[in-house]
Amino acid sequence: LCENARIMGAYFKEQLYSKLVGKSELISGVRGEGLMIGLLLNTDTMRKMKVDAWDIARRFKDHSVLVKPNADGDALRILPPLCITRDQIDECMAHIEQALLSYCGKAS
Repeated sequence: LCENARIMGAYFKEQLYSKLVGKSELISGVRGEGLMIGLLLNTDTMRKMKVDAWDIARRFKDHSVLVKPNADGDALRILPPLCITRDQIDECMAHIEQALLSYCGKAS
């Protein structure tokens, strides 16, 4: 499980970064270790849109992705199971992109 977490975590972060950072106005970066992933939120855009991290988390939930905002409200925590597969990550990415597209009309 530890090896899978390292490999799949790197893949998940690479997918999040390549498909969202610079392409969605709500996402400013990706950080984390293994499968403990943080999706950094653009707080300037959030203020302009009058939304907070919990609003975005609820939209993700509407698209079958469970995330939780961090205490500062500037990142979403993504904690998939340690046994996640590449296909499941790809499916999750499709849901994340749809959630962001439905939120601000621009995902990728």
